[in-house]
Amino acid sequence: MKRTEKQEKENLSLFLARVKARQALIEQLSNPQLTLEESALLLGVSKNALRKYTNQGRLKCIWTPGGQRRFYLSDLLEFYGRMDGEYLSLINKLERLIASHRPKKPRTQKKPGSGLFDEPPK
Repeated sequence: MKRTEKQEKENLSLFLARVKARQALIEQLSNPQLTLEESALLLGVSKNALRKYTNQGRLKCIWTPGGQRRFYLSDLLEFYGRMDGEYLSLINKLERLIASHRPKKPRTQKKPGSGLFDEPPK
């Protein structure tokens, strides 16, 4: 029995719909949307901090029809990398600042016999 052109078009349409659905599922699983609470937990910050970051434009989010923020995992991981770099940079700056304000200790001469393997004085 020969397939008609109409049946072939329907089969092709079904096949393409399945491919698109499969691609959408893979995208959803590899880059899921997370809630504000889940995102805050993942990044180790408060929900208010995340709201502030999105309001400042430092972190991308999407809005649900109900006005809730959602975050893609890839955006959170990118932000975390930037945040980690900013944090380390800040720590380095603070360490240099503290070191520049520390009083320098005068060098003291080592007393003979003060080390474990020093020879005793003659």
